[in-house]
Amino acid sequence: MAVFCGPDGRDSPEVRAVRRAFPEARLLVRDARWLAQRDRILRRNGPVDLVVVLSPASPAQHRRQLRDLVPHLVPGGMYVVDRRAIDAGRDLETTLAPRGLVSRVWSDERLVGVVKGPETLLKLRHEEATQLVNRRAGDLTATELAVLPGGVLPPPPRVVVHGGGGQGLDAEMRYPPLQLRRYTGDLTLTPGALVYADGVLLPDSFRWHLADRLDHPRLVDVRGGFARPKQGRKGQLPNLPQADRLTGAYYHFDYVNTGHYGHLMTEALSKLWGWETAKAADPDLKLLSRTHPRYAGTGRVPPDIELLTRYGVDPADIVRVDGPVKVGTLVAAAPMWHNQDPFYAHPGITEVWDRLREGMVQPDRVASERIFVSRREGGRPCRNVEAVEALFADAGFEIVLPGGLSQPEQAAVFAGARVVAGFAGTGMFNLAYAHRAEQVIVLSQESYDARNEHLFAAVHGAAIAYFFSPAEIAHPEGGWSYEAFQSPWSFDFDRNGAALDALLRDRGRA
Repeated sequence: MAVFCGPDGRDSPEVRAVRRAFPEARLLVRDARWLAQRDRILRRNGPVDLVVVLSPASPAQHRRQLRDLVPHLVPGGMYVVDRRAIDAGRDLETTLAPRGLVSRVWSDERLVGVVKGPETLLKLRHEEATQLVNRRAGDLTATELAVLPGGVLPPPPRVVVHGGGGQGLDAEMRYPPLQLRRYTGDLTLTPGALVYADGVLLPDSFRWHLADRLDHPRLVDVRGGFARPKQGRKGQLPNLPQADRLTGAYYHFDYVNTGHYGHLMTEALSKLWGWETAKAADPDLKLLSRTHPRYAGTGRVPPDIELLTRYGVDPADIVRVDGPVKVGTLVAAAPMWHNQDPFYAHPGITEVWDRLREGMVQPDRVASERIFVSRREGGRPCRNVEAVEALFADAGFEIVLPGGLSQPEQAAVFAGARVVAGFAGTGMFNLAYAHRAEQVIVLSQESYDARNEHLFAAVHGAAIAYFFSPAEIAHPEGGWSYEAFQSPWSFDFDRNGAALDALLRDRGRA
């Protein structure tokens, strides 16, 4: 594939010269008006081997255009421009070399060219992935096995917020159509849920696939919606050995923070809705799960394995990997959970939760109807946790420390509760099991902007009350920091004590 942009139409001397120089190239010829549509055209037809631009423009415009178009090239591909438009080849090198995209620059009496260096990957979104994958160059294909229609999730029936924070919690949430796709090609899967092939990053790589900017901690963004994997000090992918090749077809059950229970119960669990459909379409399908180093060689059953088997996945169908792998067929489901703006949860996730609860809950576990989910270690420590626990215990709540319970015990505790209170965070994500919940009470600090508990309450149709207290570390003005997100704090009895006490005297129901 080659793209030629020139001033004189499809049969100009320039076009004929390019055809002679590259006789096997499929040539897309565009005039100068093409420049306004270049990204759309190249997204649909790339990656390309060659871009030749002879349209008149200022040197600054040419350099800017070059920075925009080089990411669309294959590694080793060339971008060629009329030498008269650029002062010298070194100008191009100076422009692009700091970005690490160019391997060399060449020039002759008429032309200046740059040769693309490492591969850049086009970030795809779910709504465009099937069409673009099947239209672009390469062997990768995408087939939709199922599509769940979009809709609107109502907010919780009652939302009460005390203290600062919690804006927009009473608004309805629109969820998009969700696709279950089968990809075939030469696909690479790396730790952190990255999936790529033929110059594209599949949308299943991104936990927040509706964000304005598709971001990932293992990627370096490149101009124009592209990215490349982060490199180590010697230019290699950090801590990644050569990818192993697996035969057969696999279901994608990876997520960004592998081994983290909170991410397992939200992001990973929300991808299971397509498993039965995909397995029925291909009885030989296996489920691909990633091993966290903390469980390697310990003999302990990781939480995700217990979750999957109790959900009903045959252990023989679970394939564990601990590094990058290559597969020829991958089935992936768009997530039913999006815990970042724009927030959404698909109501169909209750079918996943119900099935998991039925396989997980121990029938002989006696559960309280009112529980307080505490946390005495880890991030966002509450300085006066003992006083908070005492307040809830005096109101008749069972104090629950999920970290000391097995998964079946946690499931049983939440499944029996009608009022679930607790510190915001991972422990509360067992709300997936709380099908009887009528009221959720969340204690949090103002710098913690996650709202998973709100999504759980909305799906269950439970009322929710938030009590926000000041964080010891605030976000920077107009910005965000992880230190503030995880900041220590104290429950503010002066600000929120009376309102919380009144709620608890009413048996915990707002």
